[in-house]
Amino acid sequence: MYSQEELQGLQAAMQALQQGHFIQAQALLQTLKTRFPANAEARHLLGMALFQLGHTERGIAELREALAIQPGAAHIHNNLANILMSLNQPEAALEHYAKAVEHNPNHAEAHHNLGNYFRSQGDFEAALKAYLEAARLLPDSQAVIQSLGDTYAALKQADAALTIYSRLSPHGPDGWKHFWHQGLMQQALGQVQAANQLYRQALRQKPAAAEIWFQLGELCLSQAQLQEAQTCHQQVLALQPAHAESHHSLGNVYFLQKQFAEAEVHYRQALLHRPELAEAANNLGLIRYECKDYDEAEAWVRKALAIKPDYAEAWINLASVHRRKQDVLAARLAYDQAIQLTQRPDLIVKRALMIPSLYDSVEEIQAIRQQYAQALDELLASDLRLRDPCAEVGEVPAHLHYQGPPWLDLAQKLAAFYRQACPALSREAPHCRMARRQPGDRLRIGIVASNFRNRHSIGKMFGELLPALDRQRFEVILYTFTDPAQMPDDEMASRLAASADAYVVLPESLFPAQNTLAEQACDILFYPEIGLDPINYFLPYARLAPLQLTAWFSSTGLDTVDLLATSPSIETDISRQYFCESLLETQALLPCFPQPLYQGQSLSREDFGMSSEGLLLGCLQSTFKLHPVMDATLAEILTALPDSRLVLIAALFAPMDQTLRRRLQRTLGSAYEQVIILPGQSESNFLQLAGCCDLLLDTWPVCGGNTSYDTL
Repeated sequence: MYSQEELQGLQAAMQALQQGHFIQAQALLQTLKTRFPANAEARHLLGMALFQLGHTERGIAELREALAIQPGAAHIHNNLANILMSLNQPEAALEHYAKAVEHNPNHAEAHHNLGNYFRSQGDFEAALKAYLEAARLLPDSQAVIQSLGDTYAALKQADAALTIYSRLSPHGPDGWKHFWHQGLMQQALGQVQAANQLYRQALRQKPAAAEIWFQLGELCLSQAQLQEAQTCHQQVLALQPAHAESHHSLGNVYFLQKQFAEAEVHYRQALLHRPELAEAANNLGLIRYECKDYDEAEAWVRKALAIKPDYAEAWINLASVHRRKQDVLAARLAYDQAIQLTQRPDLIVKRALMIPSLYDSVEEIQAIRQQYAQALDELLASDLRLRDPCAEVGEVPAHLHYQGPPWLDLAQKLAAFYRQACPALSREAPHCRMARRQPGDRLRIGIVASNFRNRHSIGKMFGELLPALDRQRFEVILYTFTDPAQMPDDEMASRLAASADAYVVLPESLFPAQNTLAEQACDILFYPEIGLDPINYFLPYARLAPLQLTAWFSSTGLDTVDLLATSPSIETDISRQYFCESLLETQALLPCFPQPLYQGQSLSREDFGMSSEGLLLGCLQSTFKLHPVMDATLAEILTALPDSRLVLIAALFAPMDQTLRRRLQRTLGSAYEQVIILPGQSESNFLQLAGCCDLLLDTWPVCGGNTSYDTL
């Protein structure tokens, strides 16, 4: 028991401490300690005053003296532990927190602080136990409720956290926390709309809370609500201009809208304010990739990897850059790094099936072909599984067609691998097993096409087939992936949609598109674009009609494609051996190519920067069709006609163009000086360029399509 004098002195000192008058409190307590050396509370409060005045060691010493006098004082153990925690001495602090709750099991603050200790050490289970005890003793303490909710959240127990956070008061200056933390948990539970509403309620109470605007912006971005996300992140930056993460997210918003200049500004700002933000450097690389500036794209991606060497997405992007630069070996090495980090099966497939778009020699083609065949054998021997190869791999073997030798064996192996890796590809629509229509009934024929549009070779070659089909015999449905109504300037798309009995816009995802086609119950499905893009390649893996056919110059390798429409004018006894489909050979299915938009010659050679003198030869096909086997013949022609010039069209990608130039310099020798490579042309200028040529050359072993028919 303390004397009246001691109690009055302690009361005066406590009042001074509470008012922040630490020097006054120190003086009072020093006097009290001198008069009453055994007064543990005087030493305790003196220690706290000294600590507040910055005399840390003296303050701790006084607290220890107090505990030596009164070792069972839980509140002194608690305060000493708090000081030790602030000094980053957690083990010493734990000893005193434990003693505090040992001596006074009902000391709620000590239980709460013990929970804080365990949470700081990452031991959330122990923290939860301490917080639950504090909550039992102080069920209405907002601080305890907050800590308990935060711990459930850290343990990924969102439901429990949501229940606890709901007990936070929605009133007063901290009322926003009631909505904010519930919003976080609703978002964790996938309740996007509820989270959105809760964030907005929190903002009504605390409109200047940058962290809430940021989280709402991220939520909107995850739902592709780009305008809302943009508004939210602009609010963050109005409040905190140096908020690196919001600069980065705003960059993402602009990137997704293909506003690359605006995106680049914000990615650069993100790096300025947070140089270690590897994601921003990686995304700057993506912008340069989209702009076809592959050297700078590589530099940015490598900067991201210098910051974060285990950044798998950056390794994947580096592989993509190397592929565009025609460096298959470097791309494989980058994929190796990404695979090591992620073990993603789609990356294993991409690495295995990667091939160049253009080849340096016939020998290189043979080597690549052997590597491809070996890779397929290894994939078939593996147990790789894919959920959706269209979305995960997203690539097609289109360039294998242009290697020259028939690829039926590879096409069939590739199909076998994908069927093995993703059995869902091989579904069969129920109507395919049902009785066929009665004689005289109209057959329902569906045409699945992405490219029935102006200028595209598929639209030009097969677009006239749709209106020509006999409506007495066929109900014709056009299946597209883009609504023709959204392309009012595309005359062909609008005309073909109008000429069909109906058109259906398919989902852009593989399996939903499969479902839609299965529900349509067509008798015949015509796929004129197998291999041009991923979804058109993978759709016919399924049996979605009793009869499925295509029209292409090489085999699909798919046993679910029954017929390949061609012409006896195209096929030979040799070529017929290289199809797994039955061939439907008829002159009626030859492409009905429309007359090109050529109104006579209006441009001269000079308009294209060429001399008007000499013989002008044109080989105006896509660069990937320029097979190395052609080079010797081109050299012979140019050598025999020394006054001639050969016009080629530059590749879409600069690295591919550089590969072609290096190859032709080597294979043509001095005749390379006769080669002119012009940039890509508009449709009208292309026809004018063709008109400037004295002789047009086709490619082999694979001939031209759109280009050849237009120039004929």
